[in-house]
Amino acid sequence: MSGTGTDAAMTDAELFAAFETYQRSRAVSECTIKRRRSSLSRFAAHMTPRSVTEASFDDVEEWMSDYQSPRTRKASRSDLASFFRWAPRRGLATANPMPMVDSVRVPRSMPKPAPQEAIAAAFSVADGDTQVMVLLGALAGLRRSEIANLLAADIYLDAEPAVIHVRHGKGDKDRVVPIHPTLEAHLRRRACWLYRPRTRYSSDAVGRRLRNALSISGNRITAHQLRHYFGTEAARWSGGNVVLVAQLMGHEDPNTTLGYVKWSPTEGAEVVSKIVTAGVDDEFRDGVG
Repeated sequence: MSGTGTDAAMTDAELFAAFETYQRSRAVSECTIKRRRSSLSRFAAHMTPRSVTEASFDDVEEWMSDYQSPRTRKASRSDLASFFRWAPRRGLATANPMPMVDSVRVPRSMPKPAPQEAIAAAFSVADGDTQVMVLLGALAGLRRSEIANLLAADIYLDAEPAVIHVRHGKGDKDRVVPIHPTLEAHLRRRACWLYRPRTRYSSDAVGRRLRNALSISGNRITAHQLRHYFGTEAARWSGGNVVLVAQLMGHEDPNTTLGYVKWSPTEGAEVVSKIVTAGVDDEFRDGVG
C-alpha cells in the first residue's frame, strides 16, 4: 500500500481486519461490523488499484453517487466515516475525506406493520423456534439482530413485571422491554433455541426464518415489519405516547419512532370528529361561522 505515510505498509485487507479488531474491542455489534465490512469492500473495489487510504472527497462522492437509495447512501457514508475517523488517528491514513462529504437526508417512509392475519398465519405454520422469533418481533419489538443475540440469561420471567434485557441493540444501546403475557407463556415452556445452549442463529438466519413464515400468503413481509407492528400497537394502546414507545423500541430520538407508527384514516376521523366542542356544534351544522 502506498500513500499512507506509515513505516510499515498494510494492504486494504489488513487494514480492514485491524479495524474489525478495534470495533470488537469497543463492543460494536457484529451486525454493524458486517455492514461496515461490506461497505469498505465495495469502496475498495471502486478505488482499485489505489488504496482506500488515498481516497479523496471526489472519490467518495463518485462512489456514493452509484447508489440510488438515500438509505443506502446514508449507511455507506456512515460506514466510511467510522473507518476514516479511526485510520488517521493511528497513522494508517494521511487524511480523512469525509468531513467534506454532505450528510444524506433520508425521506421518512410510510410505516408498514405486518398485518395481523400474516402474523397469525406465520405462527400457525412455524416451528417452535420461529414462533418465539415471531413473538419477540411482534410483541417485544426486537430487531432480528437482537433476537439472534438474545440469551436465556437476558430473560427475567420472575421479575415484576417480567422483562427482557436487550443488550447491545442498535447504536450499542441496552434497553428493557416488558414481556407480553403470550410471549411469557411460550418462554416459560422453554421449548425454543434459547434454552438449548449449543443452538444459535445468525441475524441473517433469523431474518430468513421470519420472512419465509410471514410470506406464506404470497406477499413479501419482512422481519422488520414485525417491529413496525409493535410500534404501531404500542402507540395505539399508550394513547400516542411516542416518548414511551421510543424507550420500548430503543430509539434515542422519538422522531425516529414516528416512522414506525401507522395510523388509519378511520382512527384519524374518530379523533378529528371530537375537535368541535359542545355548544357550537349546532351553529356549525346550520352553516353559521
